[in-house]
Amino acid sequence: MVMIGIYTPFPANIGGGERYIMTLASALQEDYEVEFLSSNSDAYCMLGQILDIDLSKITFRDFSVKSIFNYQHYLNKTEYDIFICMCNSTTPPILGKGGKNILHIQFPYRVEYLQSIQKSLISKIKALTKSTFKSIIQYQSLANESYTFSIVNSEFTKLHLEQQFSGAIEVINPPVNLENLEYVPFKSKKNQILSVGRFVGDQDSKCQLEMIRWFKELIDTYPQLDLRYYCLGGVSSTTPHRDYFQQVKDEARGYPIYVLSNIKLKELRKFYSDSKIFWHAKGYQVERLYPEFCEHFGISTVEAMYSGCVPVTYKAGGQEEIIRDGHNGFLWKTKEILFQRTIEIISGADNLETISNNAHKSAFNYSKNIFEEKVRNLIKKFL
Repeated sequence: MVMIGIYTPFPANIGGGERYIMTLASALQEDYEVEFLSSNSDAYCMLGQILDIDLSKITFRDFSVKSIFNYQHYLNKTEYDIFICMCNSTTPPILGKGGKNILHIQFPYRVEYLQSIQKSLISKIKALTKSTFKSIIQYQSLANESYTFSIVNSEFTKLHLEQQFSGAIEVINPPVNLENLEYVPFKSKKNQILSVGRFVGDQDSKCQLEMIRWFKELIDTYPQLDLRYYCLGGVSSTTPHRDYFQQVKDEARGYPIYVLSNIKLKELRKFYSDSKIFWHAKGYQVERLYPEFCEHFGISTVEAMYSGCVPVTYKAGGQEEIIRDGHNGFLWKTKEILFQRTIEIISGADNLETISNNAHKSAFNYSKNIFEEKVRNLIKKFL
């Protein structure tokens, strides 16, 4: 039977990237023997249950990226027919372990940013002897050559990857589990704004702090608005992220703003169903200099659209592929346009039922079934 290895160097957090790679594995388990490699297989097994992803036929294997320092063990050692490696750059973390090797690049982040979040790895490399360092460079060159194909999540990501990657690139949009959501017509929704995204306390922020400040300004300027804002997202135990989450909560005090973290999927579904408006601001004013800090695709936006929310999102990144301005949502570049669209929606403009319905219909283009079909067809090309 065909053997497929899937490797991720990232911890098992609740996020779009984790959902992507695990759903990809799930899509292949019926037809192939699939082995999932990570530094903590138990955590990924648990995450699969939390995200309701069937991984019942997959073998999990603990594998640490630190093995790169023992690179000779992997030279000329093919363990799989096809090997898929998830990463955030065109520099793979490990030599391809398959007869054919595929990179799933979430986004080709700048080297400077990757170094800033991998300080411990950089310090280890600096401590190496010259001969060992030279060997690592040789290994990295072999690793780069071993991958000739890449899967990406959007045309936006592909555009930036083409500047760095010489191999073939295929866009397969992330899977959105629409079955766990509920569509509610616009007229039945409440006057509330919703945003959904991780609370990240660094350059890769989802801009929750900015959105809360804008909402406060909106309420102060138009006190007659009967409007609430729910700011939801996951938050890890890492100090910068916890600190950022607390800063967001502190900023919300005294206003009809509700900041909630790590809520259950059933609760999230209810917020999507109840809310008229979905705000999104990732990439605000940084998209030209730092495209990696834009939304690469936008799973939460699609979830909101399926649920009948009218998305009002920053005009950058993958959001421009999902939303046609004035048809299935709105795009904005300035705070003034954000306010204007928000007030129009709350005021009940004549076309909003149509826009909400168009948003719902558009979401079907990103269903899990379509994702799985594209993944299976891609693998067949390599066999």
